[in-house]
Amino acid sequence: MATLPSTPVSPSPIFDDAPLERYPDSNHEILDGITRPSKKKKITDYEDDEEDCISALPDAIIQHVLSFLSVDEIIRTSVLSKRWRTVWAAVPTLDFRRQSHMYAHQLVSCVNKTLSNYSTVSEVKKFLLRFKYRNSFSSQVEEWVRFATRRHVEELSLDLHGGKTPNFGESYCLSQSIYSCSSLRILNTLYCDFQQPTGRVFWTKLKVLTLYYARLSNEIIVQVLSGSPVLEFLKLQYCDEIKRLHIVSSSNLKKLFLCLPFNRLTVSSSNLKELVIDNVYPGASVIEISAPNINSISLLGYNSTTEYKLTDISSLTEADLSFGVYQTYNRDMLNGVLEKLRHVQKLAIGPRYPYMVESGGKKSLGWKERYFKCLFRHLKIVEITFATLFPHCELELELVEFLLKNGKVLEKMAVLVKNTGISRRMSSVDEKKVQQLVLSYPRASPNVAVLLDIPSY
Repeated sequence: MATLPSTPVSPSPIFDDAPLERYPDSNHEILDGITRPSKKKKITDYEDDEEDCISALPDAIIQHVLSFLSVDEIIRTSVLSKRWRTVWAAVPTLDFRRQSHMYAHQLVSCVNKTLSNYSTVSEVKKFLLRFKYRNSFSSQVEEWVRFATRRHVEELSLDLHGGKTPNFGESYCLSQSIYSCSSLRILNTLYCDFQQPTGRVFWTKLKVLTLYYARLSNEIIVQVLSGSPVLEFLKLQYCDEIKRLHIVSSSNLKKLFLCLPFNRLTVSSSNLKELVIDNVYPGASVIEISAPNINSISLLGYNSTTEYKLTDISSLTEADLSFGVYQTYNRDMLNGVLEKLRHVQKLAIGPRYPYMVESGGKKSLGWKERYFKCLFRHLKIVEITFATLFPHCELELELVEFLLKNGKVLEKMAVLVKNTGISRRMSSVDEKKVQQLVLSYPRASPNVAVLLDIPSY
């Protein structure tokens, strides 16, 4: 007969009548000796003095993190705790660009309500706005701009187009106060007009200026540039009232992008590193460039009557000559540009390189080595884009053959066929013919790689 142990065995805890207790750090509880899942704590169950790690951070760090969010996302953080209800109202970035889906009157109300919480804030670093502007909102926008400038805004972006719908001629006119905002470092505008400054322009810290569809005269842009001594990036696009532009040697500009109907452009700067000219407007124009330290230049557009005078571009290493599709170009103008590319290492040509129709109707590029003085020692990468179908791309193929035959240090030749509105995709048969032709051309460089990107049916 089995003998019972002398020491009594404690009953299993699962049958113990111990009072209710909770396992530490567990989602289960013991009730009447039975383990059951417990209800999870809600955020509101925490005591007021219990905070998470993020909330324990200093206000300045939290506000910096929140500055990467849009306004509506920032406001939603106020539900996290009582402390966050006041922290969000001091974030130095106000980004109203993601609210552009709202109706205009809704966005106006949203901006006004948000700014009312910032009445005691002394500094706003960024004020970014996008909405479908109408002249009836002029006074509201003026109040917002004054709000930002009085709080020493550093980046001001006013996109008053706000969507795909055009403004039907309605645009906001910036007040004189904008010229005295010396804290500005970045200014971007779309559909904003500029008044003639009544005094000096005090943009002493401005480094980036981007203006789209802006009304400002030759005289205004001269005053703006003279009042922006440290400006490094300037982009003027579709500012139709600017007919003349002179970038002087004292300018600190490093990048310049222009799409203007100018009659004359003069660039004389030792600091300029990159220049893009998108010459899409009709009419004769003269472009003079003297930039001894420039690295990259892009001459784009459709204007066949432009005269380029490139007096000093001795440091140029990259060039993009993406001229237009439809016009017949002057051979002397093109050859004059090409002869200046003495040290270019990377050259892009397209979407369809312009040509000259010779007497008798024969089309020929007739290239000579003297036009490509960069071929023998410097040119390493070439990208040529076609916009026509085989066999009508013989002019482009002639250029490919010429460059492969004479490019002694070429490393890469890329041939691209662009599917434009005036051309269809190549058939597989024509694609194969182009490949065979290009691969059969003699090559001066033993190390050149030929890449073909030809979309087929």
